Amino acid sequence: SFLRHADEQSLAALAAVARAARDLPQAADGWAVVAGPRYLGRAGTAASLHTYYQEGAWGVSPHLIPHRSLHGVSGSVSLGLKSRGPNFGAGGGPGAAGDALVTAVALLAEGGLPGVWVVATGWQPESVPDRGGGVPSPADCLALALALAPSGTSRCVFRLEVGPGGDGKRLEIEELMD
Repeated sequence: SFLRHADEQSLAALAAVARAARDLPQAADGWAVVAGPRYLGRAGTAASLHTYYQEGAWGVSPHLIPHRSLHGVSGSVSLGLKSRGPNFGAGGGPGAAGDALVTAVALLAEGGLPGVWVVATGWQPESVPDRGGGVPSPADCLALALALAPSGTSRCVFRLEVGPGGDGKRLEIEELMD
């Protein structure tokens, strides 16, 4: 029932985590969830603002804030996993995937967590909704889930090395998926 008011990016994130969790060698109990949604809730918020101008506050759903704001994706994934770890939204705009990765690495470096789910979502192509919340052109909702664990954890598939440098370009979900 908690999915009834969920944003499309939250649903795509849950599907990506469900697929990735099948290959996880251990339970993800107590793991943190960090989500980097790109422009979460744009169409729903536009529609709600339009309704607000027409009907006032009574026309806007109270579910708008928990499901269509930055922490909506991480909260939905955390509820879906029944995880008791912390959950955060990171970024929210261009480069949200990179912001989520940096946040997850910081959480792991701090210690005390068995792992962190990193979820990046976004629309491709990104489109701007009209005043009523309609999206003028079709788009695909992208979602990627990564299970990050401290080094030395059994059955690691990839190794993520973090260090200074870079070209100053923001990391997008499309690049991570490639």
